[in-house]
Formats: sequence, C-alpha cells, structure tokens
Amino acid sequence: MQVLTVKVVPQAKRESVVQQSATNFTIYVTEPAQKGKANKAMLKALSKHLHVRPSDLILSKGERFNEKTVLLLENKTA
Repeated sequence: MQVLTVKVVPQAKRESVVQQSATNFTIYVTEPAQKGKANKAMLKALSKHLHVRPSDLILSKGERFNEKTVLLLENKTA
C-alpha cells in the first residue's frame, strides 16, 4: 500500500495531473466541489495517470478539503 498526497483544484478549465514527486500530485478537474463530484473526478484522473483501476485508489483523508490523502492499494497495471 502506498500513501499519496493530492491537492485538488476544482472547476479548472482543463483536466490535468501534475506529478510533483513520486507521491505528491496536483490534480485539476473540471467538476465543481459539490456532492463529491470533484473527488470522483480526481480519483478517475489519478487512476488514469497511474495506470491503475479506480477501485485501487481509496480517498483516506480530506474528503471536504483541497489537500487529500489517497491510498494506492495495488501497484499492478490496469
């Protein structure tokens, strides 16, 4: 299991993932920060960037904040 630190920027013009280090990411999503939409979009974008299934990522901390902790359960490719 790997612990990732993620900063989410909701309502961005474009969706993108910027990898700051091996475990630090800034993710720009087009979804608003309402009813978990930005969190779902963040997990989808991060899974695509890491080439893992979305179910291999768990939002552990920061559900209502921009700074989040995400657990990567497997290192297998999709």
